[in-house]
Amino acid sequence: MIDTHAHIDFPDFDKDRDEMVARALAAGVVNIITVGTDLESSKKAVELAERYAGVYAAVGIHPHDAAAINEADIARLGDIAKHPRVVAVGETGLDFYRDYSPRTAQIQVLRWQLALAAELRLPVIIHCRQAEGDMLNLLRSTHQQYQGVIHCFRGDTDTARTYLDMGFYLSLAAYIGYPSSVKAHDVIRSIPGDRLLVETDCPFLPPQGHRGERNEPAYLPLTVRTLAAIRREQYEDTAKATLQNAQRLFRLPVTSLTKDKGDGVFPGIRQTDGQFTQPQFLSPVPGFPAEIDEGFAAAVSQDFDFPPADTLGSGTKGLHDRFLGSKTGRQPRRLITAQTEFGFGIDAPQEAPSPPPDCLFDSVYFDDVDAKTMHLYSLYCLRLSPSSNVTKYKRRR
Repeated sequence: MIDTHAHIDFPDFDKDRDEMVARALAAGVVNIITVGTDLESSKKAVELAERYAGVYAAVGIHPHDAAAINEADIARLGDIAKHPRVVAVGETGLDFYRDYSPRTAQIQVLRWQLALAAELRLPVIIHCRQAEGDMLNLLRSTHQQYQGVIHCFRGDTDTARTYLDMGFYLSLAAYIGYPSSVKAHDVIRSIPGDRLLVETDCPFLPPQGHRGERNEPAYLPLTVRTLAAIRREQYEDTAKATLQNAQRLFRLPVTSLTKDKGDGVFPGIRQTDGQFTQPQFLSPVPGFPAEIDEGFAAAVSQDFDFPPADTLGSGTKGLHDRFLGSKTGRQPRRLITAQTEFGFGIDAPQEAPSPPPDCLFDSVYFDDVDAKTMHLYSLYCLRLSPSSNVTKYKRRR
């Protein structure tokens, strides 16, 4: 499961943040997206994403704080959003229920952040409370197809369909289990399974059995079980679908929530008896063939002497320069090519000087760069055709 919307930077977690993350992992929550609500909160979200391997950041300005925001602040937000652990812009939107900021300011700040998300090609996380008409009119006025999510969706079937047609995912939280939400069950059942996400919005909105308590990511399975029951699905199917949807929207690799990233192993990948787990990269890169949406496999190592980038071939070297040079500004300590360092069974000739276009097996794995860069680099370097079969991975003795 992936908690697609949490606020673990809030002071509510200051006394037990490490333990809270550990509880989430034990509960089966493999990733948390911690969501910024202003510039300072966004910076803290990035710091937490650097600290915990399975945590990613979204950065944004909440509509409650829109009154004090100007274009210079949005520029600063854009600088923060370029961090490789940032996977979305938000939380942004309209809140005409609280009206803590003038509505004109909320609308302007939302427009700025929608433009920022489009510029950076990041999904956007939308907050909308009692402002559906204005929100839909604003989104229609931009005449674009969106990538993003309506967080804590509570609208009707027609509103859901409109958001879906625009390209949005719809995210649900523990409120779906509150007695007052029974009337929304038909709407919840109408949402396509491949467009659903789950979240905690912690420390807010605890599950029904924990009302009055602080919410936290470890409670997410309770929401997934409630969602499965409402939709008359198996719990495992709902958990898998929402996880894959989150991976697809936010372009997340499968990782675990481990605190220490200094052990030389790719963040979140656990070593077991000299072997390494296989993360699957499920998200396509724009413009890349659709068949790569599933089937990626990768492995990492920690103590080999790997060949330098300039021995990997001109195509791979170019990608190395593009992603590692521009994204991180430094060379990785370790590089590994699949055919020389690991025993992979791939349906392609291992020594072919020009591998077939549907199977580039000179893929590079590295563990001294951030997770997002590895994800992008792997997606571009590793193309497995549907007939390709990665049969094993092992540590070289």
